[in-house]
Amino acid sequence: MRNNFFSTSNLENLKTRSLLLKNLRIFFEAKGYLEVETPLLSHFPSIDLHIEPFTTFSANNEEFFLQTSPEFAMKRLLACGFGSIFQVCKAFRNGEFGNLHNPEFTIVEWYKPGFSHFELMAEISELFTKLLQTKPAKFTSYKEAFETHLKINPFLCSTEDLQNLAKQKLTTLPNLENSKDDWLNFLLTEFVEKKLGVEQPEFLYNYPSSQAALSKINGGFAERFELYVDGIELCNGFHELTDAKEQAKRFELENQKRESQGKRVLPKDTRFLQALEFGIPACSGVALGFDRLVLLALKTKNIKETLTFSFENA
Repeated sequence: MRNNFFSTSNLENLKTRSLLLKNLRIFFEAKGYLEVETPLLSHFPSIDLHIEPFTTFSANNEEFFLQTSPEFAMKRLLACGFGSIFQVCKAFRNGEFGNLHNPEFTIVEWYKPGFSHFELMAEISELFTKLLQTKPAKFTSYKEAFETHLKINPFLCSTEDLQNLAKQKLTTLPNLENSKDDWLNFLLTEFVEKKLGVEQPEFLYNYPSSQAALSKINGGFAERFELYVDGIELCNGFHELTDAKEQAKRFELENQKRESQGKRVLPKDTRFLQALEFGIPACSGVALGFDRLVLLALKTKNIKETLTFSFENA
């Protein structure tokens, strides 16, 4: 039996990880980005139906949250005029285990003022060609992906249409609420994602406006994207929302969804909202799962092999 003090990776894997990190920083430096650091502990968490933060308490019993992403703090720096910035740091998401998930993981996040989400996607494609020697990325709209792989138009289908399609393909269905977005996400995960990025990195873009998250909405579409390589999601990016009132509304809506599912209502990040009110530049930003990037470079299937110690062995 392997002793628990051993690393879940090995020396060669960790050398590959170190080289990727070095080349990543070289790429950002050449592009004129400033590397920044923001706190891992915050008074405020990200508010997302599907993401649970870790909490901890100070000596005087003040509650803090381990960040699930450095996004809000980095956008506060944008409001201070820092310009193009990037960060490599730890992030924490409670309950996320599996071959592609570890509750503590390394995230790379960056923001480029003046860039549209399409310009940022082009830059990410360049990054992947340099780090993983991939072909240039392919661009596929959300609508095109569903039409190609499921023969449906996701914007015209009803919730019932999506449920019936799932029944045709599976004998056992998940217990989802009667939400069109829930069924779209289920079908995307089960039948579309694994077919994306097989021959070259593939961006999925122009999501339904109801799935805007922290992105702008334009022409009825959310200006957000995700990047897939070999069916694995690597990036999640946005043409960033800069409207404080709209952001506050989205926080409220997300908390209503959490409450409806018996989850805790989370405090809104008032400092982030103040930064939006002050004004952040028009920009695009993206978060990259660095451990998954290493996984692809190693051609392995378990994220533990990219980590010095997995969560279970920490």
